[in-house]
Amino acid sequence: MNFEIRKSTGKEEYQFFLVDNNERILTSNTYDSRDACTEAIRNLISAGANLANYDVVQDGNDFFTTIRDTDGNPLALSKAYASATGAENLRQMLPREVFDDREFEVTFISTKRRTRTVEYDVYDLSYKSKGKKGFDTYKKSGVFYYVFNNENGDTILYGRAQKTGRKRKDDIWYLITKASKDGNYETVSTDGGFYYIFKDRKGKEIARSVIFANEGLVSSSISTLKSSVTAYKSEFSTAGKETSPSKRKKKSGPNDDYDFSRKSSSGKYGFEAFKNESNKGHYFHYNDDNGDAILFSQNYSTAKSRDNGIRSVIKNGVIESRYAKKTTSDGLHYFMIRAGNNQEIARSRNFVSLAAMETFMLSMRGKVIGFAEAYGLDEKIILSSIVTEKETFTIELPEDQILAVPIEEEKATSNARQDDYLRCEAYKGHPRSEEFE
Repeated sequence: MNFEIRKSTGKEEYQFFLVDNNERILTSNTYDSRDACTEAIRNLISAGANLANYDVVQDGNDFFTTIRDTDGNPLALSKAYASATGAENLRQMLPREVFDDREFEVTFISTKRRTRTVEYDVYDLSYKSKGKKGFDTYKKSGVFYYVFNNENGDTILYGRAQKTGRKRKDDIWYLITKASKDGNYETVSTDGGFYYIFKDRKGKEIARSVIFANEGLVSSSISTLKSSVTAYKSEFSTAGKETSPSKRKKKSGPNDDYDFSRKSSSGKYGFEAFKNESNKGHYFHYNDDNGDAILFSQNYSTAKSRDNGIRSVIKNGVIESRYAKKTTSDGLHYFMIRAGNNQEIARSRNFVSLAAMETFMLSMRGKVIGFAEAYGLDEKIILSSIVTEKETFTIELPEDQILAVPIEEEKATSNARQDDYLRCEAYKGHPRSEEFE
């Protein structure tokens, strides 16, 4: 067995794991530096030789082996076992067969998101009007733009480029609803004349006019904009409701309606999808290795949107930053998985132990990608956004730092083999005794 130290993506948090053939046997607490994490491994190697430093604990239906240092502070937690016997077997095995060694290989692993730089013009000043009055929205080189044309079809305002159509709609909606406020405008002088910019609530520029010969034409254009844009309110609103496009509720999206009382119906590891006959809602679970439901979805109105929710969990579940740890008012722990837009996708059951929850989160991050193909996703594309760097070194403890004590002796049974060998000197004079000298 060997150790791994992993650095959290985008955070100064470190954890170590005892690994056997790519399976995580032990998981540590989090540390704020690599050195502190390395020192914790040394403490674990030292304390791990003493059976008195181990406990078997239960969290829900799962059982874990824990190891603590000589001061009683927790060092590591095992993977989950379906029975106390499995955890006890590990407790007996580790000091006898693992931590009787003094030298371990450690691999330091850091991961980061691969970022893609998209170059584009903030404004598409090359746009040629097609004579259409009002808003004209279009996509160019993967970027979303819009312009506003006056009654004659002449462009008077360019919208700032956005990476998504949703953000472009948000900018248009803000322009429509706030165009009447003078404080959102600013006139700018340039070598070729004058233009004005339109700013959002934070003072950020989100639109810019064409260049005018004088400030009088600037004022006239602003007046035209104020009196014209409101006519397009219904085009960019939802059924006449004056709400931002980004806040519109999807008809087939999830409601904040979890069914935590529903147990796994399959009893198998992985995703399971089902329909609640009482409310006709569609849900999914993600079950642990023992087949117990750990991650729960919200209520979806259709099976198709529910399956899209599963795909979202697979795509976001490999990214550490998409997990949010939470604590209930009575001290229990749970986590949520969020999409890139920060929308909650799924929520876990409550855990008594923070370490047990973190162990499951780590396990899920490593395994959930295995369901990509079953739900029509490309595993290589998903993982291509994650860059992994590795470095290996060795930790060796001097003999006097091993806190070993006699391990609990097993009781002799009637089938136990007795030591009936003679002492060496008893073989003196034997015809073949010279072979042993």
